[in-house]
Amino acid sequence: MADSWELILHHTYTGTPGVIFDQSPRRGSHGTAVDLADADFHTDGSTLGSGAVSFHPDAKVLVPARAGWDALTGVRAEVTCRFDTAAGIDVLVDAKSFYFYRRSGALGCWFDESPHQYTEITTDLNGLGPPASIPVGQWVRLGFLHDGVSTVELSVDGVP
Repeated sequence: MADSWELILHHTYTGTPGVIFDQSPRRGSHGTAVDLADADFHTDGSTLGSGAVSFHPDAKVLVPARAGWDALTGVRAEVTCRFDTAAGIDVLVDAKSFYFYRRSGALGCWFDESPHQYTEITTDLNGLGPPASIPVGQWVRLGFLHDGVSTVELSVDGVP
């Protein structure tokens, strides 16, 4: 079955430190490092040569909305990451109209449905089954999906 989603952003953080190249088909979502030094970029991430960035408070990769972003009817994202602590709030994606985050070990996403409502789902309040555990100190693939109509889903290593 063909995937009905269009890839509009794919960053790997490999290559020259601070150069954040979009490898999606349109290649229109390049990033800009904000408060990141060359030393924050690493050759190895979850696998040898995969690249990684160490984020700290106020550091981020800024991606201006470009072609492909203006008419989103749904959104799906995956982030491969490793957390150093279990506490605190870590924003993984901030697109102004939706956020994907980890808060005190739980995974969550929030979608603005202005002007009068929003949708939020978290693994600690909305999970169907045992609580999802976001590991500390190991690489994990975290994801979210919102079809824009009736489905909102969080995943850990591909498992909803």
